[in-house]
Amino acid sequence: MQKEHYHHGDLKKEMIIKGIQLLNEEKYEDFSLRKIAAMCGVSHSAPYKHFKSKDELILAIILEVSNSFNKALEEAVQKYPKDAQNQIIELGKCYVRFMVENPDYMRFIFINPSHKSINVIPVPDYETNPYQIFQKSALGYLEWLEANPQNQAVDILTMWSLVHGYSMLLVNGNIDIPDNYLEVIDTILREKLRFN
Repeated sequence: MQKEHYHHGDLKKEMIIKGIQLLNEEKYEDFSLRKIAAMCGVSHSAPYKHFKSKDELILAIILEVSNSFNKALEEAVQKYPKDAQNQIIELGKCYVRFMVENPDYMRFIFINPSHKSINVIPVPDYETNPYQIFQKSALGYLEWLEANPQNQAVDILTMWSLVHGYSMLLVNGNIDIPDNYLEVIDTILREKLRFN
């Protein structure tokens, strides 16, 4: 009989973190609580104390990623609640920093190879999602700039593309992560966020 391993620490949290890693490597169909148990070094039955099924674990993963990303972006917004220009720049820097510091989260959100759609937005009982936070700040900046309202959708996409593209290049190793990578995105945003 296999001896049940005792897990020291927060098994539920570790299962979520390992689950993100596994979903980034395998298809939804190949994802299982048994594999997560092996990654956490616990018995095959241990995950069921926290999650009834793999879909329940995946929902917890989605909530973890969304909550963490939302919290980081909201904190950036609160640094400059009445300064639209500095707010969108701070938000852009926060976006890049979050992705660089949490590459598995970025891969989960944007590069996940699963054939089953794992969409962090919307999630039941969620009032906001990361893109809505970015969009609201971007709209505030465009209003402050008195930009042409007919171009709002393209202008917001342009802002998002700047921070997202830079994040992807860093996280995927397409460019080295310099010590001053946040200063670089700060400069890019200050120089390029000019809309007519």
